[in-house]
Amino acid sequence: MDARTPTRHRVRVLFGRHVIAYTADSELAERYAAAVRLRFVGFEVKVDNLATGHERPVPCEQLWDVAPS
Repeated sequence: MDARTPTRHRVRVLFGRHVIAYTADSELAERYAAAVRLRFVGFEVKVDNLATGHERPVPCEQLWDVAPS
């Protein structure tokens, strides 16, 4: 990987078995994780480096029965 290419990271907020995920370059992902930790105090927030390939997959399931209006 070129040194100028930003490393992609995935931020995950773990709500028990449910996950909210966001993917961005490393700097933006860290800023997002910091903001999410303030918003969701007490929930686990993880930042995965996508270049390593060691991240756990995000579940593919609908979390809510009603869409936001």
